[in-house]
Amino acid sequence: MSDALKLSNQICFPFYALSRNIIKRYTPFLQHLDLTYPQYLVMMILWEKDEILIKDICDRLWLETNTVSPLIKNLEAKGFIERKQKSWNKKEVLVLVTNKWKNLEKQAQEIPEKLLESVDMNSQELQDLHKNLWKLMKQFEK
Repeated sequence: MSDALKLSNQICFPFYALSRNIIKRYTPFLQHLDLTYPQYLVMMILWEKDEILIKDICDRLWLETNTVSPLIKNLEAKGFIERKQKSWNKKEVLVLVTNKWKNLEKQAQEIPEKLLESVDMNSQELQDLHKNLWKLMKQFEK
């Protein structure tokens, strides 16, 4: 077997394993808000901009519409968001947060800090990692 095919030499495997571990660590915090991690990502976008098109949510998450639409429908069923068609273009759908969700935002604000309490890295290391991950993501997107 060549070294190129060893799991320990794959650059993508640590990302995969880390992603799964991070989501696992988020889960107990998100269960209190009745959210999955992908739903939480959608809600973070909506905190930044309360009225946004579904296609813009897809772009921000680097996901296709067929992945995001079920998340939106589920969040709407829970009463966290509302969908509203644009009057001049029925294909474009706006997403807005409800008062129910606005009341939970304060609880959700504590989640990133609680998650980072278990990480043994200083703020500069985390900032460098964040910067490098975005750089790598953009390179793969090309």
